[in-house]
Amino acid sequence: MIEWELVTRSLSPLGGRKDLPSRRTPRLPEPGWLRRFWGRALAGLVLLVLAAVVLVPLAGAYVVERMIIPRLAARYGVELRLAEARIRPTRVLLRGLIVRVPGRADPLTCPRAEVHFRPLSLLRGQVEVTEVVIDRPLIQLVRGGDEDNVSDLLNRLRAPSTAQNEPGSRRRLSGPQTLVLQSAEVDVHDELGSVHIGGVDARIARSGASQVTLHDSGAEVAGGASARATRVIVRWTSTGRFIPPGLPEIEVFGAAIVPWRRLAMTGISGTIRPDAAEPTRAVIALSGGYGGVDRELWQARGWVRPDGNGSLRSQRGAEAELSLLAQRFRLSSLEPILKDTPIIDADQTEVDASLELKFAQRALDFNGSFHMAGLSIYTPRLVAEPVRDLGFDVSARGRIDLKARRFRLEKASVSWNGATAELDGEAEAQPAGREPVSAAQAPAALPAGPATGTGTATPPAAATGRGWRERWRTVNLHLSVPPIACQALLDSLPDAIVPRIRDFKLGGTFTTDVRLFVDFAKLMKLPPARDPNTLEEEEGGDASPPPPPAVTKPKAVRNGANGAPGVAAKDPKDDPVQLSGKVGIDGCKVLEAPKEMLASRLLAPFEHSVLIEADRELRFVIGDENPDFVTYDQISPHLINSIMTTEDNGFLRHRGFILPEFRSALQSNLERGYFRLGASSITMQMVKNVLLSREKTLSRKLQELFLTWYLENYLTDDAEMLKAIIKGMSPSQFWLTKLQKNAAAAKEAAAAAAVAAGQLIASDPATGGTPGAPVTAAQAYSPLRDINPIKRRILEIYFNAIEFGPYLYGIGKAARHYFGKPAKDLTPREAAWFSSILPNPKRRYIHFCKGAPDEKWEKYIDRIVRRNHERGRLTDEEFAVAMQDRLIFDRAEALPEKDCVALITRLTEQAPPAIPGLTMATGGSTPVPAPLPPPPPMRLPPPPPWAEDEVHTRKKTP
Repeated sequence: MIEWELVTRSLSPLGGRKDLPSRRTPRLPEPGWLRRFWGRALAGLVLLVLAAVVLVPLAGAYVVERMIIPRLAARYGVELRLAEARIRPTRVLLRGLIVRVPGRADPLTCPRAEVHFRPLSLLRGQVEVTEVVIDRPLIQLVRGGDEDNVSDLLNRLRAPSTAQNEPGSRRRLSGPQTLVLQSAEVDVHDELGSVHIGGVDARIARSGASQVTLHDSGAEVAGGASARATRVIVRWTSTGRFIPPGLPEIEVFGAAIVPWRRLAMTGISGTIRPDAAEPTRAVIALSGGYGGVDRELWQARGWVRPDGNGSLRSQRGAEAELSLLAQRFRLSSLEPILKDTPIIDADQTEVDASLELKFAQRALDFNGSFHMAGLSIYTPRLVAEPVRDLGFDVSARGRIDLKARRFRLEKASVSWNGATAELDGEAEAQPAGREPVSAAQAPAALPAGPATGTGTATPPAAATGRGWRERWRTVNLHLSVPPIACQALLDSLPDAIVPRIRDFKLGGTFTTDVRLFVDFAKLMKLPPARDPNTLEEEEGGDASPPPPPAVTKPKAVRNGANGAPGVAAKDPKDDPVQLSGKVGIDGCKVLEAPKEMLASRLLAPFEHSVLIEADRELRFVIGDENPDFVTYDQISPHLINSIMTTEDNGFLRHRGFILPEFRSALQSNLERGYFRLGASSITMQMVKNVLLSREKTLSRKLQELFLTWYLENYLTDDAEMLKAIIKGMSPSQFWLTKLQKNAAAAKEAAAAAAVAAGQLIASDPATGGTPGAPVTAAQAYSPLRDINPIKRRILEIYFNAIEFGPYLYGIGKAARHYFGKPAKDLTPREAAWFSSILPNPKRRYIHFCKGAPDEKWEKYIDRIVRRNHERGRLTDEEFAVAMQDRLIFDRAEALPEKDCVALITRLTEQAPPAIPGLTMATGGSTPVPAPLPPPPPMRLPPPPPWAEDEVHTRKKTP
């Protein structure tokens, strides 16, 4: 700026002239002034820039510390911690950032982050965040339960900001516009399952294109299913709130889904993208293989509509349709997942399947089919030899209602070799969050069992935690086999499964209709129930008995056999496990039986052998040639009644199968959470010991059931009885009718004779009874006297074949060994002793080694005696004497205690002998896996004196 100034001269006070302002020409500026002006201006600008460099970071630090962090913490209800902050003019560098929820896991731990902002917004008192970059964060989210650290945060994120709704208000913090994640690691847990993502790279825009890439991600559902993927890319376009307004596009690479154990769908690739014609639904196009196989073996095509209008916020209205097609392929393609399975010769097995899924109104409808041909399997639990060339077709349809938590199987059908089995049913899950008290967790005292694990003992897997039984409320199943010729059904079974009955020739028609209902809600609140008809488990055990139960007054009772007092009546509908229906094998008849299985062979004396070791067997004759053989009439009725009480209470009534005990055994197994108890009748035990090996396979059990039916109907040479059985009459009905006719004829003859002699005939008071009346000998033992011939011969073989101790087979030898008397003279308490040592007589022989049972075992025998009396199988006088009595062993054949204990130890620790015919078999391209080798067998000592003559060296099979 140039100033102009007028100056005039004036006289001085001394009379001199004085310059006074006057009008004159302006004074020009001095040379160099412009240069000095610009220098000063540049210096001022530099000072302003330096001031900005210093002041802006200070202002930014103040804003971050005083405004951003406190406001974010207050807004989202979290605690923000920061190790270091470095402020730059346009960004903030944060190190050691932690988002903390008090008392919970840290939702976010970030070693480094950058917040980009517009610096000019600071001059207006605002912070405009443009981009947030989070590098290598660890995100840990827990939803639900006491460890929840994200639900409250999500609710605050979803809630609209109140500041922008207030009139005249101005937001001091806005943004970010873009969120960037680099190499993030994510862990998410909630009640539905868990998700782990090894790496996330994402660029998410508030408005515009967004993309998220997931690396090495995996998820596990609470029910056991799991999924993983090498890479998943998700793309969408945001319109203002980061999340997609509709459906995103998803690309999957190298994914795997395991819906249940042993089924792994791998190598999944494809897309899920919005339908161009209908944007509210996504089109699914996926394909993959199985078990890590690098080959496309199936395709999935369909669509999904998240909630009916394309929104992702609610899933209640979701709809979907999916078609899965597995084209026919050979199982050898799945070699990686067949290593630990019983499948062999996979290159000869072909498989194809299809499945249709429809989801709507929170219910999933399914309809599918499965075909397999040329299957060969080998597993010692099923059979002793490989089963080859199996083929079957399976079809199933049903519905899973997620809202009602109900699964309904409308129909499942399995067809093989001309035979068909059909299954339908329904299962209802427990309400969410409700868990009944399991027997293993119940605090109340439970009835103790022997130290064998028959009481409250529970395997570790079932002892604690929420298992499969706790997840269900009720299960209702219905199994049926449509009518089929008995011979056709037998022919449909593979030879390796039924080798001993393959050559039977059958007539008639077979059909089955069985229903099973399980109320787990009621079952799991009960302590482990003991089978009411048995006192011990089928196998295994120690020498420790259960204490006697508390004596309670029974409620209403019904009469037992011949008026004897029975057990308290119980409504079957009150049982948590209900089994009903019929297995229609009675519609079959045997036309011809193989020579070694002929029932007539068992009517005559025959040789029986027991495998003691791989090269040692014990052979003896069941018949009059054996001096230790005991006929039925020479077996103590106390022994028969006691064995029926502990082993087969309904032996005199059933036809080989104990249907109530099948139910009781199933209930006991379900309560324990594992399957151990069986329901073997006396006939089934006889068949297992005499006609079959003792191998524990499904094949043996199946043949055992058939042979039990066969002997219960054909073990007689009475032609009249056989004709009646063929016509449909049971052996017991025939025999009872025959006895009644004979008794009526005898009574008429006696009455006629009495009338002729002028005498009166009084009624027999022992033929009836009233509840609570004393048990008479006629009531206790007449059922055994009137037993039909088939049952009589079964008991005769059973008591002369079963084991009662080391090298002690048959009751004749056992009665002499333990008590020095014949079997017909056994007392009720001595009979109860034999019941107490079954089914583990070797281990429980330890009492004989020690000279007498201990007090605990005597109480166990008391319990058996009491149960015999309650069931009308002991008179009151016999019961009183037996309860006062104590066992006294005969020591004539006793070994020294040290040698006796050593013998028991060697026998019980001995590995089971090899099953004859179980060899390494090969065929095709895959060898049969050999069973795990047992531990080296312990060489047994020489047989004891009472068995020296019966033990022989086994001939080796060529």
